[in-house]
Amino acid sequence: MRTDFIREFCKWGSKVEKMVCHSRKIPFISASFEIVAFSYKTYSQVSVTLLIAGLVAFLTGCGPKTRNLDHIVEMPRTPEPYIVELPYPGRSSDMYIKSIAGDISTLNKVVAEDTYSMLIIDLFSRALVWIDKDTSEVVPGLAKSWEVSEDNKTYTFHLRRGVYWSDGHPFDADDVIFSFDCYFDERYPNRNQVYMAVNNQPYEITKIDDYTVQVTTAVVYAPTLLTLVEGYILPEHILREDFENGDLFDSWSLSTLKNEPEKLVALGPYVLESYKPGERITLVRNPNFYMEDQAGTPLPYVERVIVTIYRDMQAAAAIFAQGETDTALDRILPADVPWVEKNADKFDFTIYNWGPTANLTFLWFNQHEGVNEDGKPFVEPHKQKWFRDKRFRQAISYAINREGIINAVIFGRGQPLYSFVPSRFTNWHNPEIRKYPYDPEKSMQLLQDAGFVLGGDNILRDSEGNEVTFSLMTNQENEMRTEMCTVIKENLADLGIDLELRFIDFSTLITKTGDSFDYDAAIMGLGNGHPDPSSLKDVFKSEGRLHLWYPQQETPSTEWEARIDELTDELNLHLDFETRKTISDEIQLIMAEEQPVLMLLSPNYYAGFKSKWKNIKMPMYGEPDWNLYELWADE
Repeated sequence: MRTDFIREFCKWGSKVEKMVCHSRKIPFISASFEIVAFSYKTYSQVSVTLLIAGLVAFLTGCGPKTRNLDHIVEMPRTPEPYIVELPYPGRSSDMYIKSIAGDISTLNKVVAEDTYSMLIIDLFSRALVWIDKDTSEVVPGLAKSWEVSEDNKTYTFHLRRGVYWSDGHPFDADDVIFSFDCYFDERYPNRNQVYMAVNNQPYEITKIDDYTVQVTTAVVYAPTLLTLVEGYILPEHILREDFENGDLFDSWSLSTLKNEPEKLVALGPYVLESYKPGERITLVRNPNFYMEDQAGTPLPYVERVIVTIYRDMQAAAAIFAQGETDTALDRILPADVPWVEKNADKFDFTIYNWGPTANLTFLWFNQHEGVNEDGKPFVEPHKQKWFRDKRFRQAISYAINREGIINAVIFGRGQPLYSFVPSRFTNWHNPEIRKYPYDPEKSMQLLQDAGFVLGGDNILRDSEGNEVTFSLMTNQENEMRTEMCTVIKENLADLGIDLELRFIDFSTLITKTGDSFDYDAAIMGLGNGHPDPSSLKDVFKSEGRLHLWYPQQETPSTEWEARIDELTDELNLHLDFETRKTISDEIQLIMAEEQPVLMLLSPNYYAGFKSKWKNIKMPMYGEPDWNLYELWADE
């Protein structure tokens, strides 16, 4: 059973449902989602029979058994819409099916730090401003305009009038004030407390009237607008009680999405409808979204979005290659491109080669000096001594055959990576940083300089006689990373190092690296944000939650980290590009020299779409369907 059948079956079901259930205003959707999820697992006649039987049961119940979407209340259109000039103004489209290679962990922006959770949050949330990834410019969002004071410290935002949450509640300045109260409250530690602060002083947010707010920084702060892109607005009328009671971290959890989706009100293009862990997330069009095309047609065009969840990226690519989804998750792994492309004509899809990605893939060692609840160090003392020695980190970096990984794992479709600022961002990239080409001899020399000795049994030991062995973990859903780990294990074995590989699910990986700190080393990726290096502030700053190797330090644990803290703050105090570029270059030099994070490679970015979709805009960075609200199917 193919997706075309599913779509036609859903259309037929919608017509029947409307005849049976006249009182419902939202189109039939729930049964269609069951059809999609089940159809991926079997194409047998039995499945068709069961699905039809399920639909009949759904329709005959028609009431308590249906998914209640009465909380979506369509309001009059805003008189101040954001007008999008599109190359192909479109029309309504029934369904868009995409996939992710791992489950989400939360829908709460205050808590969310993982990629997949943020992908879903992006679909139903909006901030005062946002980034047009076609141009990389900050453009109006919930704020229709703004002015900057002469001293460049105060930004006055004028909010769009007549914008409503998906439940019909009006949006106004009180929501903005409440949202930043949430982000800045010390009871709720989150990355925005670093990202939206200058010299450890959070932005001052002031309500002028119901549709005007001011954001004031302690000093001139170049990336103010850029940081506000992260400030998704939260609904005061829904979350105020939890905020006051100290329960904000527990709000908008996966349990909420599964059992009480009506509480997840939206300002973005879509509204969350349902969630089945490990299988799918469903969203429906938000009729109150504030964007329109140049013809006055409300956006988004697509009525419903189904996000299917798969165990790994290759499984998701296989489903796309069979014509079952409209896009191949966030990307197609380079190694999968040849066999996926074979079906392009048959299923009428297009593969786009985006060149070396702006996303980062890297390895780091756990340098956290803290202890767990039992008083036991997060990292064994002798390993901690290795990991905190720059010579050890540099030696491992030289020992990794990046070119070999590129050729063996992704068939030459990529390039080595040595900086947090990839070469794709030509204006900011520093080509003069120290690089680490494959050099086992140099690696061994560095290890010997640090007191390590390779014995006659071909086992490397430190100066105290400890055998050099440690574990390296990554998420099992990402086949490229697991294969990279295998190559790295072989590389380190040549130096007498025993590497234990641990492939775990993504949510466990996030917990271990950001909460329990129960690990030695990890390989992960980071979706590089805006080219401006200020977007990496939470990584660079020693107090940052994404300061991967040792997050949230009370004071910098090393002199070089203290220097990067100073440079990161200074970088953001200047408006002149040349001055900021010089500062950014020094940060890159220090990071490359100290190697707290071993950058590995930039694979080419391949995205796939069914050819019927219009208004595809491949961005400089981010998701290929970042403008899903503009897409429509020409069929």
